[in-house]
Amino acid sequence: MISVGGGLKDILKSSETIPEKKIASMIVEILTGLNYLHSNGIVHRNLKPENILVGSNGKLKISDYAVSKAFENYKSYPYPAAGSYTYLSPEELRNEKGGVRSDIWSLGCIAHELCSLQVTPIKNLSHHTMNQHTSSRQKE
Repeated sequence: MISVGGGLKDILKSSETIPEKKIASMIVEILTGLNYLHSNGIVHRNLKPENILVGSNGKLKISDYAVSKAFENYKSYPYPAAGSYTYLSPEELRNEKGGVRSDIWSLGCIAHELCSLQVTPIKNLSHHTMNQHTSSRQKE
């Protein structure tokens, strides 16, 4: 059962299992929100369970647009990577341009968590890899 007023992270923490139909419904709701953003020229750049809220009607809402950016085309945006490392796309981890595909990658990580109730595998990156990424981002 989805609790109202919390976030997707709360659901992940409190659930022993989430029915497949509910997972599919949640992914469709998030995709609908992303489609709205992307069709209006906005890339979220920090999609993660903490930024998916449950409204009073039980519907999911994307929140936290602090690092969102407007972009001119769907292929890339000219900004350095932003967001939580656990949900960054491979392109962003390599300091390459991302865009809509990076938001979709993040949604894939969320879908993995909904199905497995475990943090996405990217969390298992070595500290060495993360340190390399952090160092190269600080040089920009």
